[in-house]
Formats: sequence, structure tokens, C-alpha cells
Amino acid sequence: MRSSLAILRRAAWAPGIEGEAGWADWAAGSIAIEASSAVPDLPFLPPLFKRRLGQLDRMVLLVGHEALGAERPAGPKAAARTLLATRRGELGQQWKISAALAETGEVSPAAFSLSVFNAPISLLSIAEVNKGSSCATHAGEHSFAAGLCCCAGMLARDPEPVLLIAADELAPEAYAELGPEAKGAPHALTLLLGRGGSGGEELVLEAGTAGPEAAGGEPEALAFFRWLLAGEGELRLGGEEWPIALTRARPGSPR
Repeated sequence: MRSSLAILRRAAWAPGIEGEAGWADWAAGSIAIEASSAVPDLPFLPPLFKRRLGQLDRMVLLVGHEALGAERPAGPKAAARTLLATRRGELGQQWKISAALAETGEVSPAAFSLSVFNAPISLLSIAEVNKGSSCATHAGEHSFAAGLCCCAGMLARDPEPVLLIAADELAPEAYAELGPEAKGAPHALTLLLGRGGSGGEELVLEAGTAGPEAAGGEPEALAFFRWLLAGEGELRLGGEEWPIALTRARPGSPR
């Protein structure tokens, strides 16, 4: 499958990275994302809405707002389809539930409300009054590649833009002994994607052919963002399960 995609708008947040200049320094290797439970402030939301939110929720709400809400006019908002790609989901909330069960044998039903994989984008839909469809995809370490493939398929069927959000929070310390599965810098990246030719940064996605992947061992969304900001040539992600190759579209190239 070959798809031409346009990044109409993008936003990213991670602990220790400040603004576009900070991300440029990160892409160049000058600074690193902090392994921290720090969260964005979300000044555009009321305190009562934010009080029970974890790191993943807050990161998703910020980057989603910047892509959908920050520049949108007051009044009714256009619906936008949204897809969340996450490897671990609400791991912090899930840990609290597991710890409570282990310690007391009981857990409050209220604890489950923010423990499912689609909780962050459901909160985003509420916060942005977004009535578009939403879904979450989990494909382990290749969740971002799977998300890109899903968005390409959605755009092939319907040209209306799709918001892809890739995010994972800092894993609780209790999971550290699990090794690579529990590692990975906390981050959130959002891409408002349209069909090729609709403006913005143009990419070509080739799916279905496995090959050597990007080196470094960082989460796929971060490998993609580093390549987008500072990389050249082709980027391969997805392993054998969701193999994709990404290149920048050349002016005048066929879509």
C-alpha cells in the first residue's frame, strides 16, 4: 500500500523540552527528554476537570488542544476523527488498581473510569467539544506505525483530516524490573493528517515491506519526530508486524 499524507498541523510535549527551539535541540541530540512524571499545566481547562488526570491524560489533552482547539474560532467546532496510538495506555492508573487489589483485595469502581486505553481521547472529545469518531490502537512497540497505517486507511476512505495522537507516560517504578517493555521517555506527539496535496509537510508512506528499522531503540513516535525535524532519506518502522517506510514527498512527485 502506498499513501501520500500531509501533516497539516503538529504538536508535541515531553518533560524537559520547551517549545520548538527545545525540540530542535532534542532532534540534534543536544538535550534529552527527562524521565519525569512532570505534567503540562493545561490553563485552558477548569481545575475540576483536571484534578484526577494522570500524565498521559494531560499530555494528550495539551497536544490535542494545540492541534484542534487553540486556533479554532469560538462557537460550534467542526468534528475531527481522532486515533490514539499508545503502547502502555493508562499504566499509572492500572498500577493503582493492581496495588489496591494486592493490598486490600478491593478497588473503588471509580478507579476504572480513567484506566482504559481510550480514556485520554474521550477526555479530549469532552474538552474540545469534538463529536467526531475516536478510537485507540495498541500494537506494542509498533503502536505508532500501526496508527499511521490506520490513519492512511481512514483517509483513503474519507478525505476529511484525521488527528493521530501517539503518547505514553512514565512507567511506575514498580515496573522497572520488566526491562524494555517498561522503558521509554514520556511523550505525546499529535499529527493532524490529510491526504497528500492538501498542504503542510508532505510524506509518502509505503506499507507492507519489512526492512532495517531506525536505530536508537527510542519509541517509534519519537524516532519519527526526530526524523521529521532533522533526518534525511527513508525511515522504516513497524517491524515485521506493521512494516512501513516513510519518505518526504518531492515537489511534483505523483501521489
